[in-house]
Amino acid sequence: MLSLLGIWLPIAVPIYLLVDDSNLVTILTMVPLAIGFFRFLPLWGKYLYQQPQIFRHYGLERTPLNGVELLRGLAIGLISILILFSLEGLLGWLVWQKPNIFC
Repeated sequence: MLSLLGIWLPIAVPIYLLVDDSNLVTILTMVPLAIGFFRFLPLWGKYLYQQPQIFRHYGLERTPLNGVELLRGLAIGLISILILFSLEGLLGWLVWQKPNIFC
């Protein structure tokens, strides 16, 4: 974990110092942290738990069935969000606005 911190900290500190929006800071710093964690996870599993394929051990492998289920889950989520926002718009619970960043 110290190596993960050593790689992430030089990325995170400039972001914290240069970006004013706290929400954007969180997004920009968590993405490299998550990527670094998932990059180091196989090494951690290999040397600490003697599992050379730690992702496969937990069922996370690239198979056609997993790909189909991933696409199915993404489609269900996207359609559900579209239905939800459409229903809110029809009931008048939602007011569409342009973001200030594009004005």
